[in-house]
Amino acid sequence: MDKTLRKAFGKIERWDYVDDGSTFPKGTNVAQFAYYKTENSAGWATLDIGRVNDKTRVTHSFTGIGAELPQQSFPPAIRAMEKAGRVLKADCNLDLSGMELKAVGQSVEALN
Repeated sequence: MDKTLRKAFGKIERWDYVDDGSTFPKGTNVAQFAYYKTENSAGWATLDIGRVNDKTRVTHSFTGIGAELPQQSFPPAIRAMEKAGRVLKADCNLDLSGMELKAVGQSVEALN
């Protein structure tokens, strides 16, 4: 996955962490791949992958740091997320198409 995202987006950032129970069950080892960010680095598109029991769990999100993101930040982020979905399906057989996009904490006009 790392190689595929790097090929599609250039430089990516990867963080490995142990979840505190906010997204994955507490204590889950998670690899986070940040493959897109806004020009001011206030918004990031990431894939988080962790093993939960005998299954692999994936979250795919675009989140902001601090105040609400401007509405114009969302269309390019959504396009990047769609591209990530296409390349991961083609290269890694990881199908993200069933994941629902929804706004959390902020109304997003691009999702309407």
